[in-house]
Amino acid sequence: MSNHIKKTLIAIPTVLIFQSLILLSDKTPDLLVSERFITLVMGSITQPEGKFFIFAIENLIYVFLFEILFGHYIYNELRYSSTYVFSRINNTNRWFLKKSLELGMYTVFYIFLYLGTMFLLAIYATGNSPDSTSFIVFMQLLMKLTFICFTGTLFINILSLYNGTVVSFLIVYAAQVLEVFFIMNIREIPFVNQYPDIIKWLPMNSLVINSYQYTSFNLFELFYSMTIVVISILLTLSLVKRTDLSLVKHN
Repeated sequence: MSNHIKKTLIAIPTVLIFQSLILLSDKTPDLLVSERFITLVMGSITQPEGKFFIFAIENLIYVFLFEILFGHYIYNELRYSSTYVFSRINNTNRWFLKKSLELGMYTVFYIFLYLGTMFLLAIYATGNSPDSTSFIVFMQLLMKLTFICFTGTLFINILSLYNGTVVSFLIVYAAQVLEVFFIMNIREIPFVNQYPDIIKWLPMNSLVINSYQYTSFNLFELFYSMTIVVISILLTLSLVKRTDLSLVKHN
């Protein structure tokens, strides 16, 4: 087992530590596994249109943990092996896409472990067998969180070429927190509250789920998320190719 795969395993004890009270609480058999699962992973907001679930700011800790673990995955190789990468590899594009694919693979594995642990806790907390809806919700969140986590981590890696890993992490961290805050409080922000549809174009908005419609996939959100991933890869590849690695910040 590679060291990178081993690092993703930290998702399991992290969830168990932060959700340890569930193991000590009474079971709630009146709830479906899908209902308990989505309330474990998501927060809720109530708007005139109804109740919505959104990935709450406090739950971003699991995304941030992955970004900390892999925020230097590509950056470190550029920092320490740039001579090899750019002088001995004929196709830089292929090298970068390969590293991005590897990062995506680790992202999927980490998010699967994180959500899988939450799913098992939901089963334990209710004492019920999983319902069909719970698997649909699981797959939705697996895809959506993978997109968010992957793009954030990718940008940290590339921004680190200019700002170092610490500053780059803080930039992405602040952007993601502000985005969730903005989505949750859109109705209370002057001027912006007149244009609520603007949040549809924010990447984090893919994690907003209508409480009455979370049993179906939104193809537009799926297509939009995949488009963001492709644009992110192309943009970061362009930045890498234009970067003078002799000026890379080593911090």
